[in-house]
Amino acid sequence: MNYEELLKTYKDGAKVAHQTLRRPTNPDLTSKFWWPEGRIESSILAFSVGIQWAKQIVEGQQHAMRISWEKPCRLCWPTGKRQPDAHQPTMKERLLENHGIQPHRAKNSHDNQRRTALLAHSPVENMLDLTVLPDPRPDAASTDRHCAILTMESETSPGQGVHRGDSRTKHSYGWDFFKLLWVQCPNRLFFAQVGNSGDDKAIDRIDALKKTLQMMVDDYPRAMVDGDVLVAILLPKEGTDWKYASCRIWQGGQPHSDDWKMLFGQERSSS
Repeated sequence: MNYEELLKTYKDGAKVAHQTLRRPTNPDLTSKFWWPEGRIESSILAFSVGIQWAKQIVEGQQHAMRISWEKPCRLCWPTGKRQPDAHQPTMKERLLENHGIQPHRAKNSHDNQRRTALLAHSPVENMLDLTVLPDPRPDAASTDRHCAILTMESETSPGQGVHRGDSRTKHSYGWDFFKLLWVQCPNRLFFAQVGNSGDDKAIDRIDALKKTLQMMVDDYPRAMVDGDVLVAILLPKEGTDWKYASCRIWQGGQPHSDDWKMLFGQERSSS
């Protein structure tokens, strides 16, 4: 993946997220970038971008994808609120269907909790927010059937800690990034939304988080092997700061010569 492909993946994922959220108008992703409002919309965007990337990876292959995600559980409900309704598709189901992926439903569909179980988190399956696996059926078995196609960690709570020392607690972006580093997978996505915290502005916190993530990659060089791709997308919480949205691509087995880039094309060097 290069930066042009990453931007296209983001745009395509944002369009599906917009459709899933049932916005009344189409997003203008060429001149004014659609921006998520709140954690539910940010989560939908993160998962949509991750699924869009996974679809591109398996395009042309004849096996299905098995998608397992851990959170947020609010996406297990039709409107993102605690209002179970067996007659409405959940946010997760709408997202998959808008991506052209038909989710497997449980037989007793009158039971909403049971109906969404196959799309919800199972503690024995994964510890990451999103894991996309090959088709596990015996007739589709292959030597790589136990290797994930893609994994993702997203942190859409904008006040998390951005410094390396913060990574020792769950209330930090580094906590999630570390899990992503150490679960082996050829394609990994880290998605974060960063806001103000106290007197620290979001754009300054994004710069601090960039340094933290780079230090973690440098400290664990064996976390990635030749051919692995690790992508990070950092969005400021407020849409008015859209030009500071940043991204970086790490390639396993290659020198980390590329620096952070602005997601939407206008580069801004970080101190």
